[in-house]
Amino acid sequence: RSMDTAAFPVQMVNWFDSVEFCNKLSEKEGLKPYYDLTLEKRTGPSIDKAEVKILGGNGYKIPLDAEWTWACTAGAKTKFHFGDDETKLVDYAWYNVKSDNRPHRVGEKKPNAYGLYDMHGNVREWNEELTKADGDPVRVNRGGYWNHPAASCAVSARSGNGPGTRSSTLGLRLVRVP
Repeated sequence: RSMDTAAFPVQMVNWFDSVEFCNKLSEKEGLKPYYDLTLEKRTGPSIDKAEVKILGGNGYKIPLDAEWTWACTAGAKTKFHFGDDETKLVDYAWYNVKSDNRPHRVGEKKPNAYGLYDMHGNVREWNEELTKADGDPVRVNRGGYWNHPAASCAVSARSGNGPGTRSSTLGLRLVRVP
């Protein structure tokens, strides 16, 4: 509670909140929003339910699974962007080894070859992909988090949550439409 978390990853945002942020940042920078967001239910500052359509603007968006994978691997074809040896993960990611059971400031570990930090840990990151679980929509998230085991931080690891889910383990990484 007494820590300065200004440099920590974004947490406690659901997929709908992430879409709204992408649109607001796009508008602030004079770009066309990528999404059309129609609110259905809001509790305080967070969106519980919404209808989202892709407009295809030139602004910011949540990465597709393939875009996230490309950014994470930085050209590697191994279990992690630095190779297959999970004992080296401690140099690149906050996960269940030495994380003090909490997220950390971005940039405290080594980046990948593209200069991106925390692709394998710290907080999981929402992706654009929509799947179904028991008939309910589920959005994919990637990257592992501060209390995940190494295997859950691998490039191939995926998990999913309903788009209204908020968690201290879920965060956001944006991409800009080229």
